[in-house]
Amino acid sequence: MHRPQIYLAQVSDHSLTGLCILDGDLVLIDKALQPRREDVVIACLNGDPLIKIFDIEQQQVVLRSANPAYPPRYVLEGEELHIWGVYIDLCRQGRNCG
Repeated sequence: MHRPQIYLAQVSDHSLTGLCILDGDLVLIDKALQPRREDVVIACLNGDPLIKIFDIEQQQVVLRSANPAYPPRYVLEGEELHIWGVYIDLCRQGRNCG
């Protein structure tokens, strides 16, 4: 039996408003995809779930936002990072970005 590889997650912050991913939006996540640079990911860093832009800078993972109020988060050695999936689409009803 195969487990579903795609699921919905609700955004609960403002770090990706520059990509028009808003607080309260539902995002479609594919947990079978491996993240590549510039992918939006659902992750867990040291037990805290988050949605960020995945990047690698000089062999170090960086979790970036698309909102200047949220600085980049460099994942340090010894920290626990789990990527729960890669963003593939947005489900929004009755709201526009901007």
